[in-house]
Amino acid sequence: MRTTYLEVSDYSEFEDHHSKDEVDCAACLNRSKEWGLEYIDKAKGGPVNMPKPMSLYDAPFTFIGVFLTIGLLSLVFQSMEDVEIMGEDNLFVIPGSFGALCTLLFALPAAPLAQPRIVVLAHLLAMAAAIVIWLLLDDYVPWVQRGLAVAFTVTLMAVFQVSHPPAGAISLIFSTELTKKTPDGIGISSTHLLFLVISTLICVSHSLFVAVSVNNASPIRKFPSFW
Repeated sequence: MRTTYLEVSDYSEFEDHHSKDEVDCAACLNRSKEWGLEYIDKAKGGPVNMPKPMSLYDAPFTFIGVFLTIGLLSLVFQSMEDVEIMGEDNLFVIPGSFGALCTLLFALPAAPLAQPRIVVLAHLLAMAAAIVIWLLLDDYVPWVQRGLAVAFTVTLMAVFQVSHPPAGAISLIFSTELTKKTPDGIGISSTHLLFLVISTLICVSHSLFVAVSVNNASPIRKFPSFW
């Protein structure tokens, strides 16, 4: 009889444990289902209105501002293509991200991300992040360096409240140039790197100067909102 009692007791304990596992599994499935539904619901988007179209009266200021920014920079840099500095020429460039910067400065001049303080600090942070990652990892896998440079840039900009999309692009541009090598295994020269930084700083300064000059010529614009 004692043996039978033990067997029944063991079976009861097993049954209780099995029931508890079923409850835990069901709860886990329910939580997963709820998370999945919430995830899909968030991906559907919300009732956010699109920005209002720019008036035809105001549009010429955007056109003129962008043209003067990119056009004048191109004119000056092109005139200096054949100038040799430290044995190298064609050193001045306009990073591609300045097309995006012009969009902010002249199409959305009131946006917080277009204000001078954020523009300057974000570009400095982006260049520093790309260069530091390159100095630390040197010849390590290029895709890792590029990923880390942009990841650090975007994260630090958010932490320090200077998020600025064109600066994220600058970080990638710098990291790509720094990790690029010729078929002979030759990387970027110190002169090229120096003038990549100088070119970027010139472009930032010129862009902000034109933004202040042109945007404030419009009777319905005010730039900057803050320094």
